[in-house]
Amino acid sequence: MILRPNIYIKSIKDLDIIKIKNLGIKLLIIDIDNTLVPSDTKQINDEAIKFVKQLKQYQIIPIIISNNINKRVSYFGKILDIDYYAFSLKPLPFRFWQIKRKYHINRHEVMIIGDQLMTDILFAKSSRIKSILVDPIINKDNIFGKVTRTIENFIRKIDKFEKGAYYDKM
Repeated sequence: MILRPNIYIKSIKDLDIIKIKNLGIKLLIIDIDNTLVPSDTKQINDEAIKFVKQLKQYQIIPIIISNNINKRVSYFGKILDIDYYAFSLKPLPFRFWQIKRKYHINRHEVMIIGDQLMTDILFAKSSRIKSILVDPIINKDNIFGKVTRTIENFIRKIDKFEKGAYYDKM
């Protein structure tokens, strides 16, 4: 299936950071809503802070990209002290090209982690980078998320890609 991620895990806390470091990953693009924090919260949580600190400890550059507005995205980026990009137009690869130029990295050194096939994983495919899918933290989306989840559920059904059938194909 075109939208199958390289890795499918339950949440960010299940990511084997040492493994992705050993795979040559130098930069991890992170989605915010329902990947890093619940989509209905305005506060950072300890789990998200710990995750970003661990990435930095292993010298993996964490960067937030989101289709959300700048006010929300900048809040999390500033709190975590990492670069961030709002209104990223995922799944289009424009932000990837920007990040690639800024950090002077190759595609094979970049990975994205997110909770949606139609935005995050399709972004990875259009950018030709590796991807990690996580289950959404909560089952609450904005109007755009509801539309993409409906399409995602249809795709999962056709492809027999079961929610909760975790795997690692790296």
